[in-house]
Amino acid sequence: GTAALATGDAAASASSLTTSSVSTGVTHSSEYDVYVVAEDALGNFQASATRVDVTTAADATPPTFPSPPTESSVADSRFDVTVELNEGGKVFYVVVADGAAAPSVSQTIA
Repeated sequence: GTAALATGDAAASASSLTTSSVSTGVTHSSEYDVYVVAEDALGNFQASATRVDVTTAADATPPTFPSPPTESSVADSRFDVTVELNEGGKVFYVVVADGAAAPSVSQTIA
């Protein structure tokens, strides 16, 4: 068979819903087949796995700064800018003279 992207198990009881979250090995805007097999308390397994088709949602929300970017290690001709994002991503920057017009997003990422 194919290598599993994620595996797991969860305790389940009769007549109640059981939820198991999968977040490892999956990415946004992707299709997956999840196969589920039940086992009872005596070790009896279902004869075949039941397939669930899953399409993960698109990541439509841009990252944010939980706290504002800060400067550090300021010297006469250099400085560092430190940022923290709420999710993995990439940071772009443009340095302009004090009082100059702020660049647009497209100018910053150019």
